[in-house]
Parts: sequence; C-alpha cells; structure tokens
Amino acid sequence: MPRVIIVLFERVQTLDFTAPGEVFAVARKDEAPYFEVVFASTGGGQRTTSCGLRVDTRDLNRIRPLPSDTVIVAGGDEPGILDALADPALIGWLVRAAK
Repeated sequence: MPRVIIVLFERVQTLDFTAPGEVFAVARKDEAPYFEVVFASTGGGQRTTSCGLRVDTRDLNRIRPLPSDTVIVAGGDEPGILDALADPALIGWLVRAAK
C-alpha cells in the first residue's frame, strides 16, 4: 500500500495537514483504503497546532523513507516554521526521503 507521510511540528496549522490527510484517506481501491496516511514528527508524540489542537504523531526517526512514499510537510505560523527549519533531525530525514 502506498504511504503518505505528513510531517508536523509545533504550531503547525490544522488545515495544512488535515485537508491532505482526508484527501488521501478517502481514496479507495476495491473498497479498501489505497493509501496509508501517517502523521509524523521528530521525536513523535503529541504536537500542538497553532489553534491549540493536540495531535498524536509517529517518530520520523523510526520511519524509513521509501522511494514510493509521498511526503508532505505541513505549514504553520512563523515561530513554528522557523523552529522546524532549525531542526537538524527533521532536515536530515527530509534529505534522506528526497533521495
């Protein structure tokens, strides 16, 4: 099953990960889900969105990126994005996934 990994970080904007998650989650093939949708972050655990919603995520470090994966990095407000850009674990994982 193809996998969609949606990367979250603190202060991510809710719409930026829930909308793509819903689109991929409703795709079906012969009544079964076509995609596995994974919400992930560096370190895993809960992340808090810009509106205060808490979301459980898997640890990116425990996910081996595959060539068939689709990776989406959600957007967020300015402090959240700047912190994400300064996260060497996140950047390193994205570089590996891009290959």
